[in-house]
Amino acid sequence: MRVLPFALTVTGAAAAAVLLGSGNASAADPVTTDNGIGLWFTPAETASVANSPIPDAIDALVPPANHRVYMEEGSVLAYPDGSTNASDKAIIGEAAAHPGGTAAIVLTNPLSPIDPGSVVEIYQIW
Repeated sequence: MRVLPFALTVTGAAAAAVLLGSGNASAADPVTTDNGIGLWFTPAETASVANSPIPDAIDALVPPANHRVYMEEGSVLAYPDGSTNASDKAIIGEAAAHPGGTAAIVLTNPLSPIDPGSVVEIYQIW
């Protein structure tokens, strides 16, 4: 199985788990970028995703070279150059640990000239 279809399946499972597990009418918001589509989670959903097996599954299935991570300024997980060796679970968990912190998981087109090779992007905002 190729990485992209599997990553799409994992993100779809993430959305279903969050939506089914939230127990309320909230839902992750769809998000688009120049290179992909994904889900932006509310603070509660971000915490749910961080505590689920989804980030570990993404880490296991998508090689580090195909990850892009957008860390919030002040992240203790980021190196001075903005890079990190932190797991997706830690990155999403750090966002969830901040008041109002949210995260997004975006699947990207690895063949796009915008960011060749990128398969998944993780964003954190607080």
